[in-house]
Amino acid sequence: MEGRAPLWSRVARHLATEPDAEPVLKVLAAASPDQQRPVLLLAALHDAILSDADEPLAALINQVRNSVSDAPMDDAWPMVVDLARRRTIELQHLVTTRHTQTNEVGRCAVVMPVLATLNNECGPLDLVELGASAGLLLNLDRYAYQYQTGDHTVTVTPEVTMSPSLELVCGIRGPVELPSRLPEIASRLGIDPLPVDVDDPAATRWLQACVWPDQWDRLERLRTALDLARQHRVEVVRDDGSTRTPTELAAASHHPVLLTSWALTYLDPTRRADLLRRLDELAQTRDVSMVLFEDPTLIPEFPVPTRPGDAHRTVVALLRWRSGRRHAERLGTAHPHGYWWHADR
Repeated sequence: MEGRAPLWSRVARHLATEPDAEPVLKVLAAASPDQQRPVLLLAALHDAILSDADEPLAALINQVRNSVSDAPMDDAWPMVVDLARRRTIELQHLVTTRHTQTNEVGRCAVVMPVLATLNNECGPLDLVELGASAGLLLNLDRYAYQYQTGDHTVTVTPEVTMSPSLELVCGIRGPVELPSRLPEIASRLGIDPLPVDVDDPAATRWLQACVWPDQWDRLERLRTALDLARQHRVEVVRDDGSTRTPTELAAASHHPVLLTSWALTYLDPTRRADLLRRLDELAQTRDVSMVLFEDPTLIPEFPVPTRPGDAHRTVVALLRWRSGRRHAERLGTAHPHGYWWHADR
């Protein structure tokens, strides 16, 4: 965290060690016991900053963002304590009504080539994403991509120029088959227990608040993806997904593909097992595919091949059901935000 979020890492360190942390800890104590996580508190603080440009911390964050060499990052902690004292009720409301939620559009850089492979195999795709949040990953064919392989760069762009445009950069290591064109998505649907309405300022601000404020590149691409989502509407329905997902896949007119991106871990084991059983049943009547961007050690119900050291790592995997039989393939590991993809050799 220190390298990618120096300001927020200092705040977290002070939270754990400083004797004057009581006003800040009081905020987090209002959350339910299973939600008393520092990341939720940091998101609430960021939301408060985003909601008021006159907050002293906002100016400090801008200094850090603009790489001002003498930015007084040590001043952040007193500002956090002051913010917690002044806006206690507001912050407590956030930690009791919100959950940390990440719609990391950078993951599309890893997912897109896998979908392109399926497109080449099976034709147009009917894409269903479980845990879609605001549906930003479902617009993956509307983004541009730059893949850096060490000795050369591969660029893949939409046939129609998007405005605003969003280019995702990903470092590649190993035998990744990079497409020359984006996959053809015939239809797209998101399923999420708490979908984010892209027209709701408070909801989209919270989505931004869950990104650390000194990771400005992630904030910029999130905001651009939200702008594109307002122009290119994607339906996201409210459901936990374990029942509705197979139903939607069964109704597909083209090859059905299920996408999950750090979502299955939030389903309880019984629901995960039920989802896999329903997919196996569906495969008796039609072919189906599933792309996973998950930590396989947290979802043991799914037959993702693992390797030593996979715990706490993001593994990219592809499940294919063909003629009623399931085949699972581990494709490699990736940065959780899609900055790099190391393919299996």
